[in-house]
Amino acid sequence: TDLNGRTTSSIYDGVGRLLTASVPHPTTGVPTPLTTYTYDDVSFPSSVTTSSTINSVTLESRTYMDGFGRSVQSWQANEGPGQTVTDFWYNDQGVMSQATLA
Repeated sequence: TDLNGRTTSSIYDGVGRLLTASVPHPTTGVPTPLTTYTYDDVSFPSSVTTSSTINSVTLESRTYMDGFGRSVQSWQANEGPGQTVTDFWYNDQGVMSQATLA
């Protein structure tokens, strides 16, 4: 709950992953979805797609994970044309050693 008494809410799936984050509408106070998360556990690599709407503009991003659940590539749509792609690399101990814009 913020200082104005408006509550931010979150919805989770059965395994505890965030599905929707909602914030109060600035004028009505009605909970409005700000960000939604969609998980693809069937495909390989698995992925999560994030969709965020701010001021009627929706931005989407997708992150692909390896079998250990680590991010290996992230794709984000830009407000204009194009997209930003980041690749993640890990060392032998499983610690991220490098992130590069592709």
